[in-house]
Amino acid sequence: MTGLLENGGDPGLIVGPHVPRVQFDHVLELIRPHNLSFENKKVLDFGCGAHRPLSAALVFHLCGAREVTAIDLEPFFDEGSIAVGLVAQCLGVMFDRDFFDLKGAGLDYGQAMTRLGAIALDRLLDGDIRSGLPESIRWRHCFYEELPEQEQLFDVMVSHTVFEHVADPKTTLMNLRRNMSPDGFGIIVIDYKDHRAYAGTAPSYYQYLMDDLDHMPGYINKIRHSAFVDIVASAGFEVLECVRERMYPSQEERNQFLPRYASLSEDDITTSGARILIRPI
Repeated sequence: MTGLLENGGDPGLIVGPHVPRVQFDHVLELIRPHNLSFENKKVLDFGCGAHRPLSAALVFHLCGAREVTAIDLEPFFDEGSIAVGLVAQCLGVMFDRDFFDLKGAGLDYGQAMTRLGAIALDRLLDGDIRSGLPESIRWRHCFYEELPEQEQLFDVMVSHTVFEHVADPKTTLMNLRRNMSPDGFGIIVIDYKDHRAYAGTAPSYYQYLMDDLDHMPGYINKIRHSAFVDIVASAGFEVLECVRERMYPSQEERNQFLPRYASLSEDDITTSGARILIRPI
C-alpha cells in the first residue's frame, strides 16, 4: 500500500475476536467526556453486520440498556458460530473484569454479572440465539424504514463503519432524527477509505478518487468528511465531538486523482475516518 498513516500501523479494518472490544472503546471515547450512558435507554445498533451481529448489542445490554435492536441488510453469516461467539464474549466478561471497560460506561462489575444472568449460555452453546438472549435484545434483517413503527423509536443510535455504505445518508439521518428521543444521542464511526483495498483488489486506499471502478456497485458512496458533516447538520443534528483519523497520500496518488477530486481541501484528502458524537437539535 502507498500513502502514510499519521500514527503508524495498518489502516485496515479491525478483524478478529477483539472487534467488539475495540468498537466499544470507540463508543466510550466519545460518551465519557459528556457523561452519557446506556442506562435504561432504548438502543439502535444501525448496521450490526453479518459476522458479529449481536456482539455490540450484548455489550449495550450489559451497560444497562432497556432494549437493543440490531439491524442489518445482510442475513446471519453462521448462526451457530455467532451463538458460540456470544458465549465466549460472556465468559470474557465473567473471568476478566477488564474485557470491556464497563466501569468507563458507569457500570460496576456486579451490575454486569446481574445482567449476564439474563443470558442462557447453555442455549447459546446449542446454537440457539433467539432463546439464549433476553427478549430485550432483538435482531432485524431489513431496512431501518421497514421496522415496525415502535421499533423505529430509540434513545441512542450506534453505527460503526456503516454510513460509507448508505446510498442516501441524508434521508437516512433525517429518518433517524425523526425517531430519536429529544435527549438522545448518536455515535457514528465512518471510514472514508476505499474498501477494495482491504480485500487487496485496489493498490491504494485512495483508489476510488483515481477511477470510477467499484468491486460492487454502490458498495461505497465515496463521501468525504466535510460533506458528511454538512449532511449531519442538515439532517437536524449537532456534532458534540469528532475524533478524526488521518492518512497522507503520496504525491503519485495525488497526481492520479480524478478531475472532480483535484480541488478537495487538504483536510478532506487526509481525513481517512472519523468517530462522531451527535445529538438532535
